[in-house]
Amino acid sequence: LQLKDINAFGFVEKLENNDLRKVYFGVIMNYLSFRIPSDDSNKRRWPVAEWWEKFTGDAIAMSVWSAPGVEYNLSACERYVMTQPIGSIKTLIAIYGHEGFLEAVKRVPAPRNPKYKQLIASVMAETKLNSGETRADKFAELSAGDQMVILTELRESNIAELKKAKLK
Repeated sequence: LQLKDINAFGFVEKLENNDLRKVYFGVIMNYLSFRIPSDDSNKRRWPVAEWWEKFTGDAIAMSVWSAPGVEYNLSACERYVMTQPIGSIKTLIAIYGHEGFLEAVKRVPAPRNPKYKQLIASVMAETKLNSGETRADKFAELSAGDQMVILTELRESNIAELKKAKLK
């Protein structure tokens, strides 16, 4: 059994509430099972070999795998907006114009996902710490095209709304 990185940490976490034998055999049982073939087409319903049950004892299959966390930051947000929905954004700007699109965006309720609130708070804190150009300003400067006009206006609108909310 070889465990690396996050899986090794998961194994150690399981040890906090279980003994080593149960965790070890539980992890092995998650990936390996010896069964006796039968007429059933579903191999999971085949009976487990008696010697395997004796070998593993009362251990229960367990997984030590966990999905790796992905940090959501301004770069990830920018990358998403500039790749995934940009065609739809440009289409709506072409149909409604910049002002109409901005007004429509302003009418949409604020996102409830905590990752967005955390990102806004961290960028606002970074802006306060830096007296010069912000990352968002630099991004707007380096990017070109119609999408940047609308995104710059959205950013300025959001910053103004956040400042008003903090004053309350």
